[in-house]
Amino acid sequence: MNALNAQSQRAHCGTDEHYTRLEANNPAQVQLRKQADALSNAHQNLLFKATDTTTKVIPVVFHVLHTYGVENISKQNILDQLTTLNQNFNATNSDTANVAKVFKSRIGKVKYKFVLATKDPNGKCTDGIEHIYSTKTYRAGEDAKSVSYWDNSKYLNIWVVHDIDPSFAGGIGTVLGYAQFPYDAANRPKTDGIIVVYYQVKSGANTLTHEIGHWCGLYHTFQGGCYIFGDQVDDTPPTKDANFGCPTNQNTCSSEKPDVIDMIENFMDYSDCSHMFTKGQKTRMDDQMTTYRSTIYSASNLKSTGVDTSYKGTNCLSKADFDIQYEQICTGLTTTYSDASYNASPASYFWTFKGGNPATSTDPNPTVKYDTSGIYDVRLQVTSAGGTSTKTRSSIIKVIDKVAEKNTPFNDGFESNSPISDNNYKVSSDFYKQNGWAISNSVGFNSNKSLYINNASNTSYNVKYWITLPSVDMTKSINHKLLFKVAYAQKAAGTDDNLQVQLSLNCGASWLSTAYNKSGSTLATVQNTVGGSFIPSDSTQWRSESINLNSYRFQKALQIRFQFVTDLGNNLYIDNINIGSGVVGIEDQTQQKAELSVYPNPANSDFNIKMNAPHSGKLNIVAFDLQGRKLGQLNEVPVFNGQQEIKVNKEQFGILNNGLYLLLFDFGTYQLKERVIIAP
Repeated sequence: MNALNAQSQRAHCGTDEHYTRLEANNPAQVQLRKQADALSNAHQNLLFKATDTTTKVIPVVFHVLHTYGVENISKQNILDQLTTLNQNFNATNSDTANVAKVFKSRIGKVKYKFVLATKDPNGKCTDGIEHIYSTKTYRAGEDAKSVSYWDNSKYLNIWVVHDIDPSFAGGIGTVLGYAQFPYDAANRPKTDGIIVVYYQVKSGANTLTHEIGHWCGLYHTFQGGCYIFGDQVDDTPPTKDANFGCPTNQNTCSSEKPDVIDMIENFMDYSDCSHMFTKGQKTRMDDQMTTYRSTIYSASNLKSTGVDTSYKGTNCLSKADFDIQYEQICTGLTTTYSDASYNASPASYFWTFKGGNPATSTDPNPTVKYDTSGIYDVRLQVTSAGGTSTKTRSSIIKVIDKVAEKNTPFNDGFESNSPISDNNYKVSSDFYKQNGWAISNSVGFNSNKSLYINNASNTSYNVKYWITLPSVDMTKSINHKLLFKVAYAQKAAGTDDNLQVQLSLNCGASWLSTAYNKSGSTLATVQNTVGGSFIPSDSTQWRSESINLNSYRFQKALQIRFQFVTDLGNNLYIDNINIGSGVVGIEDQTQQKAELSVYPNPANSDFNIKMNAPHSGKLNIVAFDLQGRKLGQLNEVPVFNGQQEIKVNKEQFGILNNGLYLLLFDFGTYQLKERVIIAP
């Protein structure tokens, strides 16, 4: 993504947008906020004093929602994040040294300690982390919280997700997290907590610090713009807008007395140099927590949730779970299974692999070979001090014979009325409930059909959609190239939608680096941007693409896939895919004929090929019909430098019917094409 678009895609906290929607048609919700602010105002005489010196311990549960992807973060990530949280809320983070001199005296020690719960709501042993398979991890919103929820009066619920619905940032930019304010805890208990994206849960990340600030009652420091009391805290200078980057010595408001620079170091701004809460923010958090969340840090609750020192939690049940290296492999290859059990470390393992070798294993992370094609289940049983747990993942591994699904040349102009899946195409799941790869029935290159991505109305950044073509036998190829037509327009100058072509030599287990990679203006086939939904109007808005596959000419089952990565851009179309023949369609059949001709033309059965060859060597001649289907060929026909004629007949090329055909003359380093008409 280029610099211009990166600016428009800035990361946001989604809390403001969330509450703007909640309050839009709900006067009661507005009244709750006003009451909370009135309470804060009543306590302004306590500001800067920060008289509460006790440490409030907050029991925490992390609900990790995942589909066995990168969002299924480790316990270590969470422990590292807790360390950062506790440093930030107690001003023991070393980067407080970077706070501007004018604000050093305002640094507040909030004295909150966040601890993983060791008892679940049923009183059973837990490590305070749940790993739950759910597609609601994508474009997550309030409904993601229904996957798992623990009593909000006893636990701080944190839902870790792959990504958050961009509407929480007004539809523009990436949302890193959002929270529910304390005054709303009793009103909407089952949504109370924080949603955060997985890559912000780690050592040194401050997104959760920011969101927990909201959960404890703080607003953004830029709330209300230059109004001096916009965030309801007196020792945070007003800031006109959110700060990004680290704009030191910036002063966007002069309404406060004395006038000072923006406090970009505050955790409740968006800057990249946030290091502190203020004493006034501590007082507001204490006010809000005492009023709305006092149960959560009470002595009785600390005992109930197992975070007091009296509970050891030594007999936890390990909950079996596991991941797989490759979900699809060729016969004869291996894949490795990795233990992902949680809640306690297993003392022993017992795996069962249908169709695998070995059929069972007691290793934590076994490698298994599959010699027979099929789709297989895997079962893991783990034993810990708390007992035995079992996990079965059905149809987790697909094993494929390394035999091509299609011979080359392979051609597809998408004119068939059958679905993509009927032609051995494989399409990625669309967890975002938008439009992935599909057949357009209204537009194509000199036709009414093509393959396309309906991306113009997409509201999610960096979504990857792929479509895998049928595997092809490259050893039968005449021309080792992938040819296709593409049509794409940028929606705006900064949009960088990306099209990649990737290759696999092991039945889709892994993919090689991209053989083709174009984005934005490089990908565009029209000069001007199209603000609406792009639909190519004529053939001039398409471009021919050619990818050299010569390095893979000995592959008997090469897999090729197109991957489209969204950047809030526009529609993309692909048509006339061809692998291995050099023939895309009738539009590519007009070549320079000065060095080669066919006569008589039309011909009955026999005809002559007259050529002026540039050098001696061997020539392959291949015949195709107008749909690009290969009919037959003559291999290694000897030619010499200069003028010559070759006499042939239609039967040598498998031409059985009258009509128009294309002859491809492959000289090795280049090709020529010529039409021939067979008539009675």
